[in-house]
Amino acid sequence: MGLTMGERLATVENEVKNVKGEVQEVKQIIKEGFEQMNKKLDTATTKLDDASIEFITKEAFDHTISELKKRTWVQNVLSAIFGSILTILIGLAAAKIIGG
Repeated sequence: MGLTMGERLATVENEVKNVKGEVQEVKQIIKEGFEQMNKKLDTATTKLDDASIEFITKEAFDHTISELKKRTWVQNVLSAIFGSILTILIGLAAAKIIGG
């Protein structure tokens, strides 16, 4: 024996209500998930901003390296000059002490 038209409509109505409730639950879960993701993204963005990461171009990097090489060359030349002067002074002092 089949269901009457009224019973069929009542069954469909109950199923629609059930589906509507399930859709509301899914919407709530999705909403909570997006809220949590936004909080995590905000936290990550704040941490990234706090880190103050700087990005430089290859040209800027090469320029910095060449400046450091120039400084190193100048420092080496000055070190050699002062080392030579110091050696001469120590040699003269040793000559006066030994010879003198």
